[in-house]
Amino acid sequence: VGAPSKTVPENGDPVATQPGTVAIAGTLNSEMGCPADWEPWCDQAQMSLDGADKIWKKPGVTLPVGPYAYKAALDRDWTENYGEGGVRDGGNISMETADGTASFYYDPTTHWAVSDEEDPIITVPGSFQSELGCAADWQPQCMRPWLQDKDGDGIYAIITTKIPAGTWEFKVAHGLSWAESYPAGPDNLSVTVPADGASTTFIYDSTTHEVTVTSE
Repeated sequence: VGAPSKTVPENGDPVATQPGTVAIAGTLNSEMGCPADWEPWCDQAQMSLDGADKIWKKPGVTLPVGPYAYKAALDRDWTENYGEGGVRDGGNISMETADGTASFYYDPTTHWAVSDEEDPIITVPGSFQSELGCAADWQPQCMRPWLQDKDGDGIYAIITTKIPAGTWEFKVAHGLSWAESYPAGPDNLSVTVPADGASTTFIYDSTTHEVTVTSE
């Protein structure tokens, strides 16, 4: 398996303190029912914190087909906001709906905001997920192990220190479901974590579907 092109894995362990609110603020706000666009204080623009995986989500937003731009704005204000690539005060995130709906996600650890319209949502469900805080193992919809590609090079990665010592099995899943997963078929991948607190790194190439995993 070749080395990743540019993506540097980030620690995906949940932060100790969550923001009070997170809004998807942008040119789509009026379509969401807000009085105007770019309104981080609008109730209809607010996301919800998933108590299991600690990711902020706003699923199934109905939008007319077309291009949009947005940012993740914290605490109903522009004082702290994150744009393209998870950069604070960064450029607008561009997206275009193809089917009239979009689901949005924000990671308070890496500050990556994304929708399923501009980027596939990729997780690594496996036998360790309940140890990470998911309701059960082998749940692709639980985003505790969310692989991210903030620089847009097609390489998705995450580091976590929350998988306990032991040997664990996993797959890579697209779209928070089993409809597309790798390796295809019944076979799973495995990783041996040498000690509690070890750093386990997952790297996935979305072009070749090759996976690299290390733990040390």
